Amino acid sequence: MKQIIALLSVCLISLHCSKEEVRENVKFLGAYTMAETCGLSDDTYDLVIWESGRDAQSIIIYNLYNWGEIASATVSGNTLTIEEQILDGISFSGTGTLNGDALEINFDVSLGTESDSCNATGVRK
Repeated sequence: MKQIIALLSVCLISLHCSKEEVRENVKFLGAYTMAETCGLSDDTYDLVIWESGRDAQSIIIYNLYNWGEIASATVSGNTLTIEEQILDGISFSGTGTLNGDALEINFDVSLGTESDSCNATGVRK
């Protein structure tokens, strides 16, 4: 009986340990060439997304708005969400979608009394 319990315990442990975490953020990772249209001005720039290391849904976005700062975001399926955060004095928030290698991010920025709404589209390099 002890052998059966030990064998069942090993089987249950191995089943639990072999289950891999689904990393939803992986599909977003990479460098993108972005074309951005905003109310105040338009711009083109490179944007880079990498894992934050926090969990399977978190990413880091570098250079949104061609601002040279790091924004954090979460992903769910093919959607990303940038919760409101302040990066070097500018408030950012928005959402985006990934369709294959095509990324689109709609976001708002504000600095003091000035604000801007932007649509950035890009393709993974």
